[in-house]
Amino acid sequence: MGSTAATSIGKGLAANLASTFHSTLINSFSFNWNHINADFACTGLDVLNNPYPLDQFGHGSEFVMGPFSSFACGRGALLADGQGRSTGTTSYADTLTWVKGAHTWKFGAEFRYIHERGASNFTQRRQINSTTGTSFGGFDVIGGGNTVTADNPGDTLDPSTVNFTTLSDAASAWYGLVVGDTQAQFFNKDQTRRGDDSKLYIQHEYGFYGQDSWKVRRNFTLNLGLRYQFNSVPYEKNGVMSNLYTDPKSAPVVFQTAGPGTGRLFYNNDFSNIEPRVGFSWDPWNDGKTAVRASFGIFHDRNFGNLFGNSRGNPPF
Repeated sequence: MGSTAATSIGKGLAANLASTFHSTLINSFSFNWNHINADFACTGLDVLNNPYPLDQFGHGSEFVMGPFSSFACGRGALLADGQGRSTGTTSYADTLTWVKGAHTWKFGAEFRYIHERGASNFTQRRQINSTTGTSFGGFDVIGGGNTVTADNPGDTLDPSTVNFTTLSDAASAWYGLVVGDTQAQFFNKDQTRRGDDSKLYIQHEYGFYGQDSWKVRRNFTLNLGLRYQFNSVPYEKNGVMSNLYTDPKSAPVVFQTAGPGTGRLFYNNDFSNIEPRVGFSWDPWNDGKTAVRASFGIFHDRNFGNLFGNSRGNPPF
């Protein structure tokens, strides 16, 4: 028991200002904003929180008792009162278009401010696990597969028809055996404990480009362009972000804070995102009925928020 419910709300806004300076010179400025809220909540907490005392933040305990139904949120997968993301992008872009003879030139720049606020809260709730057979890789905790001997005259179970792992899990749950008792705890920069691992990640992105649409012939247009894209390394707004900068095989293993003011980035910046563009449009019979088009370009995308967002679980936070 303890299912999960998901909600998602998206909002967006766009505005554009086009300015004609001359019949051959036009400027376009655009503003775009979007925001998405996604929450994954544990339902039935009033029931789940009854069997065992709550911690100081009001979090209850999970009881994983396979093969029986687990008394846990999300059947023992979520292990939290809830998770959530609030993400959004604000962008500003400007493009200048200039028509000169057979050429249509475009030059532009763009800035994007990306934020992601949210919590994963994995194992925020205490988890008490009785799956002895599964945890020990099929260990026959009840000795059901013992061979009949003079010292062991009782009946045995046929391993071809009985799954000893499942049977051991069931016996452990029945007798209240516990193989694991875990809970994650989260902290602020001053090492005071907090109730969740909520973080606010910020990214800045910059783009600059120029391109030419060249009407080489009446029936052939060539497009050439070049863009430079810089996606900065994300950082945590409140400085609660860390990474491992030493050899993980060395001892002791120490995570260090990352972000503004620390002298360390979460990972190295990439300044090499040069993106050429080339394409053409050809009317082979020059009659306006057929068009042959082809294009090539190199593009770069930002790191998906979930990739660096999993650092929420990094010590000491």
